[in-house]
Amino acid sequence: MFATAAFNFFENCLCDIPTNYLEIGVYNGDSIQRLALAFPDKLIVGVDPFIEDGCTSHNSKVNAGERLIAQELSTKKLIKGIPNIMCFKQTSKEFFTRLPDNVVTFLNIGAVFIDGSHHYEDVKKRLPTSYETAR
Repeated sequence: MFATAAFNFFENCLCDIPTNYLEIGVYNGDSIQRLALAFPDKLIVGVDPFIEDGCTSHNSKVNAGERLIAQELSTKKLIKGIPNIMCFKQTSKEFFTRLPDNVVTFLNIGAVFIDGSHHYEDVKKRLPTSYETAR
Protein backbone atom coordinates (compact mmCIF):
# COMPACT_ATOMS: atom_id res chain seq x y z
CA MET A 1 0.00 0.00 0.00
CA PHE A 2 3.06 2.26 0.04
CA ALA A 3 2.72 5.08 -2.47
CA THR A 4 5.17 4.91 -5.35
CA ALA A 5 5.94 8.64 -5.06
CA ALA A 6 6.81 8.25 -1.37
CA PHE A 7 9.01 5.23 -2.09
CA ASN A 8 10.84 7.11 -4.87
CA PHE A 9 11.36 10.11 -2.60
CA PHE A 10 12.85 8.03 0.22
CA GLU A 11 14.84 5.90 -2.18
CA ASN A 12 16.52 9.07 -3.48
CA CYS A 13 16.78 10.65 -0.03
CA LEU A 14 18.41 7.64 1.61
CA CYS A 15 21.08 7.49 -1.08
CA ASP A 16 22.34 10.90 -0.01
CA ILE A 17 22.28 10.73 3.78
CA PRO A 18 24.39 8.68 6.19
CA THR A 19 21.49 8.06 8.55
CA ASN A 20 18.64 5.56 8.90
CA TYR A 21 14.90 5.53 8.17
CA LEU A 22 11.87 5.54 10.47
CA GLU A 23 8.34 4.79 9.34
CA ILE A 24 5.40 5.49 11.61
CA GLY A 25 2.49 3.35 10.47
CA VAL A 26 3.82 0.33 8.55
CA TYR A 27 0.36 -1.18 7.82
CA ASN A 28 1.23 -4.27 5.69
CA GLY A 29 5.00 -3.89 5.93
CA ASP A 30 5.64 -3.62 2.22
CA SER A 31 7.41 -0.27 2.38
CA ILE A 32 9.84 -1.17 5.15
CA GLN A 33 10.58 -4.43 3.38
CA ARG A 34 11.28 -2.71 0.04
CA LEU A 35 13.48 -0.05 1.61
CA ALA A 36 15.39 -2.57 3.70
CA LEU A 37 16.12 -4.65 0.60
CA ALA A 38 17.09 -1.55 -1.39
CA PHE A 39 19.35 -0.28 1.41
CA PRO A 40 20.91 -3.26 3.20
CA ASP A 41 23.47 -0.94 4.83
CA LYS A 42 20.76 1.16 6.53
CA LEU A 43 18.62 0.38 9.53
CA ILE A 44 14.93 0.53 8.63
CA VAL A 45 12.73 1.11 11.67
CA GLY A 46 8.96 0.66 11.73
CA VAL A 47 6.47 1.64 14.42
CA ASP A 48 2.83 0.52 14.37
CA PRO A 49 0.40 -0.58 17.09
CA PHE A 50 -1.63 -2.41 14.41
CA ILE A 51 -4.91 -0.85 15.50
CA GLU A 52 -7.38 0.44 12.89
CA ASP A 53 -7.91 4.21 13.10
CA GLY A 54 -11.04 4.08 10.96
CA CYS A 55 -9.46 5.84 7.99
CA THR A 56 -8.32 2.62 6.32
CA SER A 57 -11.34 0.48 7.24
CA HIS A 58 -12.32 0.34 3.57
CA ASN A 59 -9.07 -1.53 2.95
CA SER A 60 -8.59 -3.49 6.14
CA LYS A 61 -12.27 -4.43 6.58
CA VAL A 62 -11.73 -3.80 10.31
CA ASN A 63 -13.65 -1.32 12.45
CA ALA A 64 -11.96 1.62 14.16
CA GLY A 65 -10.23 0.61 17.38
CA GLU A 66 -9.92 -3.07 16.42
CA ARG A 67 -6.63 -4.91 15.90
CA LEU A 68 -5.20 -5.10 12.39
CA ILE A 69 -4.35 -8.79 12.60
CA ALA A 70 -3.95 -9.37 8.86
CA GLN A 71 -1.67 -6.34 8.52
CA GLU A 72 0.46 -7.40 11.47
CA LEU A 73 0.82 -10.93 10.07
CA SER A 74 1.66 -9.53 6.64
CA THR A 75 4.34 -7.31 8.14
CA LYS A 76 5.86 -10.19 10.12
CA LYS A 77 5.93 -12.38 6.99
CA LEU A 78 7.44 -9.69 4.76
CA ILE A 79 10.21 -8.66 7.17
CA LYS A 80 11.11 -12.12 8.47
CA GLY A 81 14.82 -12.76 8.06
CA ILE A 82 15.69 -9.23 6.93
CA PRO A 83 18.47 -8.25 9.33
CA ASN A 84 18.33 -4.47 8.90
CA ILE A 85 14.70 -4.04 10.01
CA MET A 86 13.52 -3.26 13.52
CA CYS A 87 9.76 -3.13 14.00
CA PHE A 88 8.11 -1.91 17.19
CA LYS A 89 4.50 -2.83 17.95
CA GLN A 90 3.45 0.33 19.76
CA THR A 91 2.12 3.82 19.15
CA SER A 92 4.51 6.53 18.04
CA LYS A 93 3.92 8.28 21.37
CA GLU A 94 5.01 5.15 23.27
CA PHE A 95 7.99 4.76 20.94
CA PHE A 96 9.22 8.32 21.43
CA THR A 97 8.61 8.51 25.18
CA ARG A 98 10.08 5.13 26.10
CA LEU A 99 13.29 5.08 24.08
CA PRO A 100 16.43 5.51 26.15
CA ASP A 101 18.99 8.00 24.84
CA ASN A 102 21.47 5.27 23.91
CA VAL A 103 18.84 3.60 21.68
CA VAL A 104 18.02 6.93 20.01
CA THR A 105 21.72 7.37 19.27
CA PHE A 106 21.98 3.80 17.95
CA LEU A 107 18.96 4.22 15.64
CA ASN A 108 20.53 7.32 14.05
CA ILE A 109 17.30 8.33 12.27
CA GLY A 110 17.60 10.96 9.55
CA ALA A 111 14.50 10.32 7.43
CA VAL A 112 10.97 9.86 8.76
CA PHE A 113 7.77 8.90 6.94
CA ILE A 114 4.67 9.54 9.04
CA ASP A 115 1.69 7.50 7.89
CA GLY A 116 0.15 6.54 11.21
CA SER A 117 -3.21 7.66 12.51
CA HIS A 118 -4.94 9.89 9.99
CA HIS A 119 -6.97 11.85 12.54
CA TYR A 120 -6.15 15.56 12.79
CA GLU A 121 -5.42 15.59 16.53
CA ASP A 122 -3.08 12.60 16.23
CA VAL A 123 -1.22 14.08 13.26
CA LYS A 124 -0.97 17.45 14.98
CA LYS A 125 0.71 15.79 18.00
CA ARG A 126 3.48 14.49 15.73
CA LEU A 127 4.30 17.87 14.19
CA PRO A 128 7.22 19.84 15.57
CA THR A 129 6.16 22.79 17.71
CA SER A 130 7.97 25.09 15.27
CA TYR A 131 5.37 24.16 12.65
CA GLU A 132 2.59 25.27 14.98
CA THR A 133 4.22 28.64 15.62
CA ALA A 134 4.91 29.16 11.91
CA ARG A 135 1.26 28.73 10.94
